[in-house]
Amino acid sequence: MSTAEQSLSRLNRLNNDYTIQNFIAQASSRYILLNTNESRDNFPAYSIQDDQLNILAFYYLEIACSLAENNDFESARDGLERGASILEYVNGAAVSDGALNRYYTLIASLAYYVAFQYSKSFILINKIQEDTLVAQMVAKFLRRDFIALKNQVAQLMVDPSYDDENLAFEKDEVIGNRKVYERVIGSCLAGFINYFQTGQTSFMEEARERLQLLKEIAEVNQEPSIWWVIRLLLLICEGFEISALWKVLPQYFATTRSLLTDYIYSLTFRQPKGIYELFITQRKCLDQVLRSERGCVVSIPTSSGKTRIAELAILDSLAKHAGKKVLYVAPFRSLAFEIEHTLQPVMEHLGKQLSHMYGGALFSDLDEMIFEESDLIIATPEKAKAILRGKSELASEIQLVIFDEGHLFGANERLIANEIFFEE
Repeated sequence: MSTAEQSLSRLNRLNNDYTIQNFIAQASSRYILLNTNESRDNFPAYSIQDDQLNILAFYYLEIACSLAENNDFESARDGLERGASILEYVNGAAVSDGALNRYYTLIASLAYYVAFQYSKSFILINKIQEDTLVAQMVAKFLRRDFIALKNQVAQLMVDPSYDDENLAFEKDEVIGNRKVYERVIGSCLAGFINYFQTGQTSFMEEARERLQLLKEIAEVNQEPSIWWVIRLLLLICEGFEISALWKVLPQYFATTRSLLTDYIYSLTFRQPKGIYELFITQRKCLDQVLRSERGCVVSIPTSSGKTRIAELAILDSLAKHAGKKVLYVAPFRSLAFEIEHTLQPVMEHLGKQLSHMYGGALFSDLDEMIFEESDLIIATPEKAKAILRGKSELASEIQLVIFDEGHLFGANERLIANEIFFEE
């Protein structure tokens, strides 16, 4: 049996162990009660011990990390999420405010990030105040506070006490090691940001090499706390190969790199916080959305990034079919305005014209002029029908149609009426 098969077997045994899963369920239940400030007098008679749960969490993480280190992130995700969840249940409540609790919460946030659960990582890391410089820098990265992080790293790099010469003559080995960890981790996190903002893989490769060496040093020094931080940062770096915009999107836009580069820059430098990676659900949609000649339905949970998928479909259509237009149909005026507000900065950055047509059943000469001058038209269903009825030959100029809020189609009378209205 291979190492990967052994890891999967161990993971399955954990997941199928009734007693272990019962302990995890108890921890989850208690976490909910703690977060709702329920009186402890009303708690059930829990039979769990926090120390044992923390050990269980790291056992999950050990199995999952070994899978990820063998490039099987898909299989690793379950163990990473379960291990991170256990650490969160035990240490993430407001009443758990010791130094060790904060450390375990930091590890949980990193593990969520490795599992591509960026929102969970962001929410959890915001629950703690960091004790150490390394924790502060890692937390800023997880919070996407890149300006503050780069400023902090820059200050560290000009601090004379972190110079090679001063570190070489540092008499206190503990202080010397700590400063080496701080300096290298800070520079690697800055490298992550530089990669996000430029797409230059040299930043990522250098960070990977330095973190690997630092991990070996931590192992030799027998410092497991920093070793786990470095191990998870290394896996975050490896995960960029799967999730980063600069890695994922060129597979689909190989012949339009200039337009793609402009698009990625529009996301990475978006204010107040940029977009640097795609969610799992978004990545799974791309083949069907961008490589299939047929239409498709994208059904994913709320806040999972449907608008980003629509953005990519629009970019793909404009890149492949010069002179053609995209019609984005939003069922409500309020939603249409929200979509316009989201897409306008991207379209401006790409030099494309976005226009909106809301409400009304008439199609005027002014509407036709707006239509002809636009690359992307956001319209309510009524206006879309008016466009096509008013001048049917305009339909030939539309290459792609996107319908938002597809759940408004269905079997009951109201939803059937919606479908008939859209079907034309």
